[in-house]
Amino acid sequence: MKFSTALIASSLAILAYAKPIADALPWAQANPQAAAAAQAYADAYAEAIAIAHPDPEAYALAASADDCADVTCHMNCGMMIIAGQACSENENDNYSGPYTPGCLCDDAKDTNFQKYYDACMNCGWTLWKYYSPYLEPALKDCHASYPSISTEPTGTSRCSTTLTNSYTKETDINYSSFI
Repeated sequence: MKFSTALIASSLAILAYAKPIADALPWAQANPQAAAAAQAYADAYAEAIAIAHPDPEAYALAASADDCADVTCHMNCGMMIIAGQACSENENDNYSGPYTPGCLCDDAKDTNFQKYYDACMNCGWTLWKYYSPYLEPALKDCHASYPSISTEPTGTSRCSTTLTNSYTKETDINYSSFI
């Protein structure tokens, strides 16, 4: 009986400990689809900790994948948006140019924007309906100086959920405030 009580108590303690660690990424609150993916990951991570899974990150990524865009795709594209915002000199729409020269793309060094480029562009079609209004101006600016930089995703095909309807850019969202 004491063993059972101790086991239950320790399991609850682990679950209680996992929840604060696994809260959805704050920046994901800026986009409902990103928030849902981040929360699914957080819930799966908390579950993995509770069941003492040997690799909670792998468990959470596998369990939270929505068969369209996983949380890492949201993260990479979201971080790319934030990096683009940081380079914008536009006071009315910080998702558009003009941009600080060399801030988005640079041959001599990887910029914060370039750091997430490959990963976002590889999975980007799954999110392009939602994220393209925020990324295309910066990508076009890079493409003007560096033609090898694509202005649209290069990897996976689109999900059926992103083929219809349009999404309007909201210029009053500051993604970096969600970090």
